Amino acid sequence: MKLSKLFVVMLLAASVSLVACKKEEGPMEKMGKSIDKAAHDVEKNVKKAEKKAKKAIKDMED
Repeated sequence: MKLSKLFVVMLLAASVSLVACKKEEGPMEKMGKSIDKAAHDVEKNVKKAEKKAKKAIKDMED
């Protein structure tokens, strides 16, 4: 019985500590996310342009 109470107390302490560890994003994290999004957008646009170019080449061959 004593062991289960200890387990519950430890679980509660771990839960509280995990919630308390959340920190706000700093300017570097925000900038990093912005750069990641920009790189993803560029990749998407390059893939679209590649598809259009391939289609245009195929249409010219026909």
